[in-house]
Amino acid sequence: MPVTSVYQKDKPFGARLNLSPFECLKIEKHSGGADALEFISNKYDALTQVLSRADILKIACHDCAAHALQAVLDYEQVFRQRGFARADIIKITGNGGGAQALKAVVVHGPTLNECGFSQADIVRIADNIGGAQALKAVLEHGPTLNERDYSGADIVKIAGNGGGARALKAVVMHGPTLCESGYSGADIVKIASNGGGAQALEAVAMHGSTLCERGYCRTDIAKIAGNGGGAQALKAIVMHGPTLCERGYSRTDIVKIADNNGGAQALKAVFEHGPALTQAGRSNEDIVNMAARTGAAGQIRKMAAQLSGRQ
Repeated sequence: MPVTSVYQKDKPFGARLNLSPFECLKIEKHSGGADALEFISNKYDALTQVLSRADILKIACHDCAAHALQAVLDYEQVFRQRGFARADIIKITGNGGGAQALKAVVVHGPTLNECGFSQADIVRIADNIGGAQALKAVLEHGPTLNERDYSGADIVKIAGNGGGARALKAVVMHGPTLCESGYSGADIVKIASNGGGAQALEAVAMHGSTLCERGYCRTDIAKIAGNGGGAQALKAIVMHGPTLCERGYSRTDIVKIADNNGGAQALKAVFEHGPALTQAGRSNEDIVNMAARTGAAGQIRKMAAQLSGRQ
């Protein structure tokens, strides 16, 4: 349904909602932000019947928010009739692509219920960027995954992330090969259940055999891959692992560094700046403890720069 928009010359957009200049700016900086402010001004009475001021702000602070707000007006009654709470509507709509996600819940929700998914499951899947595609992917790939002994809970866990649709498709594509390579269904779910899960599964399929040949166990590989940026971390081990081992780091050390969000960057930082830190008296154990933290790459670079400045 098209977004209704009538310019009101006598009232600044957002004035009826008492938006501060900062709040207006927060909305305007998004794609379609001016349209969102105009829509709020024009549809103030209808919006405030179903949404609080905080709800409207939350939805409006995303790209294409006018369409999302219109979708709330279009579908709110249907959602209530199907047992969804207002909080569910806000969760689904408060993401990029919220309008499409709401429509997808209306279209696919009944079928998903028939397949055994609860309202809470549907909200969890839809409440992400790309939620509409993820709901459709559950319908498309769910039966195949069930036949392969993945539970409904597994499917929701995989689908309920940014990029969930791609992750489900990747499980269908790479799952059989990974199982033949010795990974369990639980391993595959763990790897897939992250933003970037599809890329992580592909990276395991691509680099897993090389890493196993170098002495890394599948448990280590699944553990590393099951983090945000897991695909990059596995590739970083393939690239930098041999050199780090030559410098006295053990595989356990490398896994410890890689097994974090930002693990790839941390490994690269140790590879590039480790020698300088060693020359300054830091032991490998010190460097590993420093690197095995989220955001460690920046800290290592900063420390190396400080040491360089003293020379």
